[in-house]
Amino acid sequence: MKKNDPTREQLEEAIKNSNLRREVLKKFNITGAVYRRLLRNYNIEYPKWDRYYYRRIALITKICPQCEEEFKVKDTEIGRGQQTCSYSCSNKYFREGRGNYNSPEQYRKRCFNAYGKKCAVCDEQNVVEVHHLDKNRNNNVVENLIPLCPTHHMYMHSKFKEFIQEEVNQFIKENSV
Repeated sequence: MKKNDPTREQLEEAIKNSNLRREVLKKFNITGAVYRRLLRNYNIEYPKWDRYYYRRIALITKICPQCEEEFKVKDTEIGRGQQTCSYSCSNKYFREGRGNYNSPEQYRKRCFNAYGKKCAVCDEQNVVEVHHLDKNRNNNVVENLIPLCPTHHMYMHSKFKEFIQEEVNQFIKENSV
């Protein structure tokens, strides 16, 4: 140790009370190299300074809504916004991507399982599409889906909607869950 170096207790206290690395350096009038040497010599664990701004970032504990496991994130704007513990849980929780709840093959399956694979108006069974009643493709709950042949599906999206609206309403009434 050199003559003007701070003691272990002084250095630990300064680290504990400072938010920035430069505050510690300025307090003792030392350089970054001297600071690192003191940490090594005093066997002090290097504080978890943020790698961009050299400020400490506290960790906060959250619970994943998907798997209900605890996980830690940095107490930053990005960290506080993180809702799940992993990409896997995120994909399952937000229901996006192929093979998940909202993917096209999944909502079509659920619709056909609930109502059968036939048009609600004309009973066509060869080519059947799925229509979203509220016209929101992201709302894939079974109550919002109805099986229609391509012709009647086109009717629902055109000025001729009133020609089949009565049959669609009757189908909804009969099959309401």
